[in-house]
Amino acid sequence: MGEERIPSDIWQDELMAAVEQFAEALKYKDETVPWLGHETLTGAMQYLMTELWDRGFSSPEIEKSFKAALENLQSYAAGER
Repeated sequence: MGEERIPSDIWQDELMAAVEQFAEALKYKDETVPWLGHETLTGAMQYLMTELWDRGFSSPEIEKSFKAALENLQSYAAGER
């Protein structure tokens, strides 16, 4: 029989799956955008920030999280793209 999963592992796996699905959907929308010069990712990030605000995250929380994500991206990408 399989091992029982720890609730915190389940939570983390569900969070990562939601983020991956969101990223896949954004990439698809970017590849199929019907308008020349439309900045899909910029619009999506702006809308995401307002959605986070509407759901109770504070402006400082949102800003701190986006800045941390950008800093982490630089080391993840190692100067690529």
